[in-house]
Amino acid sequence: TLKHIPHAQIIYDKFHILRHLGDAMDTVRKQEYRRVSEKERIFIKGQKYTLLSHKANLDIKGKRALKLLFKANGLTS
Repeated sequence: TLKHIPHAQIIYDKFHILRHLGDAMDTVRKQEYRRVSEKERIFIKGQKYTLLSHKANLDIKGKRALKLLFKANGLTS
């Protein structure tokens, strides 16, 4: 591209960036789900929305689930 159109500007669109981020997140969630024991899977299953949501937009149940998920994985919120 630089050879034929040296003044071209590379543009990244939000849709494709978010799609790749979502795919990466799904891959990690699936790896973690397979890695942990049956008992620990409750922390992962059904939490995609919670992980994708802004913390301020979560209800009490969602905030508790996020805190529990982070605690189970040794992360801080």
